Amino acid sequence: MSRYWSSLALVVIGAIWAVGGVVTVIAGGDEPGSPMLWVVLGVVAVVAGVASYVVRARRDV
Repeated sequence: MSRYWSSLALVVIGAIWAVGGVVTVIAGGDEPGSPMLWVVLGVVAVVAGVASYVVRARRDV
């Protein structure tokens, strides 16, 4: 399980970024930078974390 921590970290960080961006968009806040950029970066990080987990899991078989 210890080799999957980096994949889990990517998923958690990506989810936090995406949720933060969505909350900012919904609240209409004037944050520096585009809130949609954080959503996109968050989704990309989640996808990368899941893909990393799948690749590592396949290597273990």
